[in-house]
Amino acid sequence: KCTPPRSVRMLWGDGPSTVRVLLYPRGEDRTQVTVQHSRLPDQEMADQMKEWWGQRLEALRDRLG
Repeated sequence: KCTPPRSVRMLWGDGPSTVRVLLYPRGEDRTQVTVQHSRLPDQEMADQMKEWWGQRLEALRDRLG
């Protein structure tokens, strides 16, 4: 499900977790991106996914920068 140009919501893999990506305009040539990954099985997995998403967002920033 999506709400262009503000958000995308999707199922993650075949499990019950969901990912929501939110986009916030920050000036004429910038956008803030946030990721909410919900319904993960435990805190350990939440910590792993937080690190993984951080790496993915950094790679995106580097590629667009």
